[in-house]
Amino acid sequence: MKNLEPIYNKINELLIEELPRQIEKINKARNDGIILEQFKNCSLEDNGEVLPRYECIMHESEATQKDRIIEVTLLSLTLRIKLKPNTKHKMIHYFRYKEAIWHTFFDAETDLWDGFFDGPIHKDMIKLIWRIEH
Repeated sequence: MKNLEPIYNKINELLIEELPRQIEKINKARNDGIILEQFKNCSLEDNGEVLPRYECIMHESEATQKDRIIEVTLLSLTLRIKLKPNTKHKMIHYFRYKEAIWHTFFDAETDLWDGFFDGPIHKDMIKLIWRIEH
């Protein structure tokens, strides 16, 4: 089994350091009066009360028989976005945050993974899944 700690560390680095840049890019590109605030998280484990923030759940997903044969680990990251209660245009905020998060990982230059794919989408949750070869 592959050591996943470097991958966890890279995901943490991207969410804390790169995601704010992606949010700024989206705010500048849209320029429609709907401004995404930066997340208040300081790390993946940071579950404070200041909003907006994300709750992070990361675990190894159930591997298919094919994945087990070719020795692939599925790593699942679920981010639950929590906005301020009085946020207007919540759905627009959710989709723009999702776009920023997706670009954060898609644009990342790393040899820790070859790619990722979207998992199921819920109103306030984003799920990304990596296939990591051993």
